[in-house]
Amino acid sequence: MEFAEPLPKTNAPREEEGELKFCSFEEGVKEIVKNRPAGKPLFVTDGSALKTTCRALPSRALCLVLDSEDCLPLFLSSDDAPYVVAAGDKNTLVAARFFAEIRKIPCMLFPVSAALDGIFENFGEVCMENKYERVPLKEAKVYCDEELMLRTAGQAYMRLLLSRLALIEAKAMRKFGLEFGREEAEERAFGTVLSLKAETLGFKEVVLKNAVLRRCERDGMNTGEGAALAGAIGPGGEEQAFFMLAALYGAFFEKGKPRLRIPDYETRARNAKASYAAQNIPTLQEFAHRAAVFERIRADAIRELNSVLSGQIHYRNNYLSLAGSTFSTVRSLSLLKILPERTAGLSSVIRDFGLMEWDENAVSEDILQKCV
Repeated sequence: MEFAEPLPKTNAPREEEGELKFCSFEEGVKEIVKNRPAGKPLFVTDGSALKTTCRALPSRALCLVLDSEDCLPLFLSSDDAPYVVAAGDKNTLVAARFFAEIRKIPCMLFPVSAALDGIFENFGEVCMENKYERVPLKEAKVYCDEELMLRTAGQAYMRLLLSRLALIEAKAMRKFGLEFGREEAEERAFGTVLSLKAETLGFKEVVLKNAVLRRCERDGMNTGEGAALAGAIGPGGEEQAFFMLAALYGAFFEKGKPRLRIPDYETRARNAKASYAAQNIPTLQEFAHRAAVFERIRADAIRELNSVLSGQIHYRNNYLSLAGSTFSTVRSLSLLKILPERTAGLSSVIRDFGLMEWDENAVSEDILQKCV
């Protein structure tokens, strides 16, 4: 894939529409109970969906509330449940899918997040007795309750924009000679996010586009260091992550000059609470190659990034219509500074060029002025 943009594929999300059922929680539960085997099903929920779950729980059902990441209570709850229904956040959905895979029973999901995290992955991370393991997950039928998911629609919209940055990141990383994501999956995702600056999306369209992207990520698309940055910022951090990362990339491509000044990798890793051994430190030859590549791709990268950022006013208005609030103000870049050690994404190349050594208390205006 090149930086040049093809014509938008406006119908991409429709491919996923048949895999999602848009209905209320009550309607979904009625359909499940009607069409599934008799017996006492297991309903799993958490604090994010407890009120909704209790409102429509079948009379003959066992309900389990997960109040921590540990999924061991699931396996102590029921040995003969004919199926499992989960409503809640990513950890709850992944735990239920793992339980269903082990028990070899059907699984149905009611996600809280409109970004659909925890829905399509083939494998996921679960906590069992304070130990985290990567485990296989059962495929599940997904029900989308607008009332349950609407409060996360704004963040899910920003995840679309973060995915757009992830495509720019992946292409640049491959130009630098680093293996990064699968182009086939990214080409499928490109049509979904290309026309964002011209589209006004409602709740359903945001969910459908996220469904496309989560499947592309499952198939090898670069998830992007923006998603990791948003997670580090905390709940609702997607909008800050987008503008912080867009500002960093913009400053890098527009004004960056590679410096042969070796960063203190060990200290940086320690400050980021990351593994020093896991850092991909380039050789002098690799550094010289990347510096030469950087000059060749700079103009195209700036053009594509500016094309994305030219829709900022539209993004803000669409976000406001979905979230009912304006973007959060970026006040600190401390998490951005330690991002290279935590993601090994494009920010790590910027670090290797000696361009991540700015003082966060007196940071360059080239970055902060773009975080608007």
